[in-house]
Amino acid sequence: MIRTSLAAISISFLTLFTFIPDAEAFPERERGWIFGITGGATYMTISDLPGDLSADPVIGFNGGITAEYHLAQEIVFRPQLIYSQKGFAVDGETEDTVYDYTFTSQYIDAVIPLIYSFELHSEFVPQIFLGPTLSYGFDGSFEGEFGDEEFPEGFDDDINFFDVGSTFGIGGIQHFRNFAMTIDLRYNIGFLDVGIHEDDSFRNQGFQLNLGVRF
Repeated sequence: MIRTSLAAISISFLTLFTFIPDAEAFPERERGWIFGITGGATYMTISDLPGDLSADPVIGFNGGITAEYHLAQEIVFRPQLIYSQKGFAVDGETEDTVYDYTFTSQYIDAVIPLIYSFELHSEFVPQIFLGPTLSYGFDGSFEGEFGDEEFPEGFDDDINFFDVGSTFGIGGIQHFRNFAMTIDLRYNIGFLDVGIHEDDSFRNQGFQLNLGVRF
């Protein structure tokens, strides 16, 4: 599954780079790299939970820096380095235990999307994007009630450091005289186990809604 997903992403990137036309000079291409900042809300959970319990999303924050380079009039390369809060919440019970806890984790995400811009000859340009993500997790913690245990059965708060995933979504850019603002709604999928459960594999997944300023 992981190898197939990574292969699909790689083929998509190679195809886009192969067929990018030689664009005529245009203002954004002439500027070279364009930098900015981005931030917004995360709505993250994990893939599954064992037993009869279910994982609910938690709302968090993300923010970071972006760099942008126009490969052609419609094709934009916009790598991002973003701090992201992730996790999940559980509110339920089994035959002998009541569970009401939240797991939160902290990540630094390197997001590497390739963006297609729909040039509609207007100041607002709709966009779609797809790309891989590389994540470094550096902290995780449980808060709440899970019977008499320090952690829910089988769980630990030591997360795996590295994750590989994918992001895709829709958005747009609004041009002003001296700057531009971006907005996007993206869905993030992690391919590797978070590492907090001894028997089952859980993967991060969920939405982000971001606003950005490009200088």
